[in-house]
Amino acid sequence: MSIARSCGAARLISGVLLSLVLAACGGGGGGGGGNNGPAPLSISTTSLNDGVVGVAYSQEVFATGGTGQRSFTLSGTLPPGLEFDGVTISGTPSGPPGTSDITVTVTDSASPAKTDAQDFSIRIADPIAADAGNVPIATIGVAYDHAIAVTGGIPPYEFLANLPSGLSIDADGRITGTPQPDALTANSGMNILDSATPQQLVGVSFHLSVALEVATTALPDATGGVSYSAAVLAQGGLPNYDWQMTGGNIPVIFHANGIADGTPDATCASSTSTLDVRVTDSDNPAQVATRQGITLTVNPGLLTIPATAAPPVGTVGHPYSHGLAVTPGVAPYTFAVTAGALPSQVALDTSTGLLFGTPDTEGTSNFTIRVTDDCGSTASRDFSIIIRGAPQGRNDSIATATPLGNGPIVASISPSGHPNSVFSPDEDYYEVQAHGASTITVDLAGIEGEIDTVVEIVNSNGSRLQTCGTPDFNAECMNDDRAPGNLDSFLELRINAPTTFYIHIVEWRGDGRPDLRYLLLLSGIN
Repeated sequence: MSIARSCGAARLISGVLLSLVLAACGGGGGGGGGNNGPAPLSISTTSLNDGVVGVAYSQEVFATGGTGQRSFTLSGTLPPGLEFDGVTISGTPSGPPGTSDITVTVTDSASPAKTDAQDFSIRIADPIAADAGNVPIATIGVAYDHAIAVTGGIPPYEFLANLPSGLSIDADGRITGTPQPDALTANSGMNILDSATPQQLVGVSFHLSVALEVATTALPDATGGVSYSAAVLAQGGLPNYDWQMTGGNIPVIFHANGIADGTPDATCASSTSTLDVRVTDSDNPAQVATRQGITLTVNPGLLTIPATAAPPVGTVGHPYSHGLAVTPGVAPYTFAVTAGALPSQVALDTSTGLLFGTPDTEGTSNFTIRVTDDCGSTASRDFSIIIRGAPQGRNDSIATATPLGNGPIVASISPSGHPNSVFSPDEDYYEVQAHGASTITVDLAGIEGEIDTVVEIVNSNGSRLQTCGTPDFNAECMNDDRAPGNLDSFLELRINAPTTFYIHIVEWRGDGRPDLRYLLLLSGIN
């Protein structure tokens, strides 16, 4: 078949021949300008789009260069349903699918005429279609194999889908692999692209369920008398999950989110209970899985007197009260002083662990308390109680430092005797004895009037410690303002062994007086 169409017109104006070339023909020759002559005639189109049976098709062929008018001819056989009008191949392919090879030749108006030819292939495909078929359910840990059927289009195909973990799909549409424990149901559909130009795209309904299972067979052990929380876990299915306890007698509460929590009763011996559950996922239709006999073992707690039970400082003539904590053990408890002695006029309630009384003697008392629970388990800890004298004298040097322990103290800053002089600041020192490793909090706040204090932690030589600042505790132990605009001070100090240190409080205004009071609160000393 040979089809040609010429275009262009010429007319003489003022004795000059002008060539007017129709835009549809790609413009006239004469390219290159000057005395170099026209650019070589060339078909600039390098390839033709693929077509789809039943879908309108249009592809124009372009050329550049040459002289004057250009005309195109086509040789070969176009796919059924397409025709060439001298510039554009168009129509609606009627099939069957296949590839047609053609040659397009362009000729210009030069004398002699110049030509250029280009070979093309036009691929015609049926519309792409896909069928996922009856997608089988996948099971975690079990090899999986299922193929997606694709017709039409031009292979190879590209499959776009979110598959459960452990599965993949190849260029032929075959899904293979072994679902992993974190695999979940895929229900987002699938898109398939072919290799045509332009590509065909088809979406296919795709729902690959992963079998829902209860993965937990045993809950972590609990300790009697200690708060407990653990989760029963599901795998597979489609979150979110809804849980129900269907049987068993675990000593904590089981919730619809799969969490078992609570505080099991203290116990003298280990005991094991079971839990039966049913879980429902969010798929449509929903999957349901059950498991019977999930075990939970409750062990006896190790009876201890924690370091936080360290008693605070007392004051001569003032009522004293401090309760000793124990954990976890089994009540009732019996407390006893087994070594040393309590401060004068301070007693121990042997059934509650309460230290109480009104001390009448200044000094430090060292003693050991043992607790025995209902199971016969025992625990002991050494303690010290500092009883301060009342009233206190000046404590404006390490040598005259006031002993302190856990608890609050209200004090007034010791004036230097040089009002309004920062060279001789108003200051106080407090001595703290730590008996073992601990994290100690120093909280300083003004009470009356505007008092701008600075707090630092020093050793007996007055050198500042470098073990402050959570979580690394490698910063120097000094704090001016707790926060911008807040004149109070705060430090967290880490002690790694038995240590005596000093809290140094400075009021930098230089006009501190006995009526400028502050609250110093210590905690964590053991």
